[in-house]
Amino acid sequence: MFAERVRRLMAFSRRISEGDFRAEVVPNEGDELDELAVALNETGDRLESTIALLKTEQNLNRAILSAMSEGVAVIDLDERMLFANTAFLEMVCLNFDGNRVKGRRLSEITEEREIGEMARKVITHNKRLECEISLRQAEVRNLLVQVAPVTAK
Repeated sequence: MFAERVRRLMAFSRRISEGDFRAEVVPNEGDELDELAVALNETGDRLESTIALLKTEQNLNRAILSAMSEGVAVIDLDERMLFANTAFLEMVCLNFDGNRVKGRRLSEITEEREIGEMARKVITHNKRLECEISLRQAEVRNLLVQVAPVTAK
């Protein structure tokens, strides 16, 4: 009986780690294993709430960034696109839509070398840069480009 309860709690712990937060039924034995089951249920509830809140915030941030008239793009340290809003794509990209840029290198989606060079400098030196560039398109357009590192706090 004891070993079976331990196995159930281990399985429950694995389910939580995989994102299944359904509560485990706590037998009423009144021992430490019951306390552990209650604590794991509470942990699952908190994780589920936190993940829901993070998804809501992510959706809000994505909606705000997508609605901006300024171009916004986020790349990782390998210069691969994590996010680009419509304004960025329309300004500097080579016939890519927002659903097809994720994971691509910046150099694959734009011919604007200055943007790539600025991104590499920011990645290397971890400092914000700003400069004006001229786009090489049918009509000459000047853009004020700001590139900044993303810091996790």
